[in-house]
Amino acid sequence: MRKKRIEWIDYVRCISMVMIIVCHTYAPSFLRNFLFAVNVPVFFVLSGYLTREKKITETMKNGFFTLLIPYIVTVLIMFLISLISLQRHVKGMITTDNWYHYIIAGLYGIGAPTNQSIIPNANIPAIGAIWFLLAMYFGNVIYQIVLRFSNRFSSNISSVILIFLSVVFAISGFTISHFVQLPWSIGAAFISIAFYVAGHLIRKYDFMNINNQNLLFSLFGLLYMDYSND
Repeated sequence: MRKKRIEWIDYVRCISMVMIIVCHTYAPSFLRNFLFAVNVPVFFVLSGYLTREKKITETMKNGFFTLLIPYIVTVLIMFLISLISLQRHVKGMITTDNWYHYIIAGLYGIGAPTNQSIIPNANIPAIGAIWFLLAMYFGNVIYQIVLRFSNRFSSNISSVILIFLSVVFAISGFTISHFVQLPWSIGAAFISIAFYVAGHLIRKYDFMNINNQNLLFSLFGLLYMDYSND
């Protein structure tokens, strides 16, 4: 029997994808800043809403084929295009003069260039928007570990533990990012746990019910302020 799609999730995904496209165009800076603080977290919230407890090995295996393989293939395509491209890219990204940096960027896998990597005195180029695939892969794995641990306890205690651990991971991710950018967007994966947990709680307590929408909007407001203040 074919599963029935949840229409509002498809709508939210569509809107979020449009926001991501707008963010990477020549939209006004104030609009880009606002959308950057919202668009990616929405996908993590939806993932938390839809994700059930699974075996860690299953999560890693599924993520390898759905997230890591697309990341690797995209990096290789971008690398090959960079070899034949005559067009220069924006400052801080890859150009035809330093095409080999794509190897470094692909291996390190972060969304913005940095000189604060785990490699001393190294300037790491950005791989671009596909950092999201790495962040979601590691976010999925970490979230499953957190979820499986919390589910050992009763329902209400489980929720408290999830919230506490999500805050710990978010604070750790923000703090670490001020000193060093971890490879494979692991810092972003730490921060994403707060959004996974938000999605989980929205489903668990049926916040999409019309009577709970004010509470839902308040929750998103708190998450947005926390994320945008980074």
